[in-house]
Amino acid sequence: MSEPPVKKQKYQSKKKYFQPKRKQYLEVGHRGFLATCNFNEKDCIRECYHILNQYADELYGTENITNNLEVNENDEPLQLKTEDTSNDISEELQIQINATQLIQNTKDAFKLWTQELQIAFY
Repeated sequence: MSEPPVKKQKYQSKKKYFQPKRKQYLEVGHRGFLATCNFNEKDCIRECYHILNQYADELYGTENITNNLEVNENDEPLQLKTEDTSNDISEELQIQINATQLIQNTKDAFKLWTQELQIAFY
C-alpha cells in the first residue's frame, strides 16, 4: 500500500524574532475600575469620570476655587478678587494666568486607558 504523505517543512521568508502579541486578561491582584457599556460609550465614560471625581473629592477633599473667583454680572471672564486695585497690567495678567492654570489643573483628575476589548481602565 501507499505510505502516508510526508509533511512539508514550513518555511518563512523572513525571520521573526519578536514575541507574538499576547492577549490581555484580568488576573488576581489587578486593581482598578472596570466599566462596561452596551452602546453609548461616551455617556459611560462621562459617568465614570463623574463617579471617580466624586470619590476623589471624598478622599482628597475639594479644592475651593469658587471662593477665590468672582463672576461679573455682565458674564465677563472670571477674575481673582484682589484686595488692592493696582493699575499694573503685568500683575493683572499674572493673576489671570494663575487662575486659568488652577482651573485647567483641576478639570481632568483621571486619565483613560482603553484596551482592545472595549474595556476601559482608570
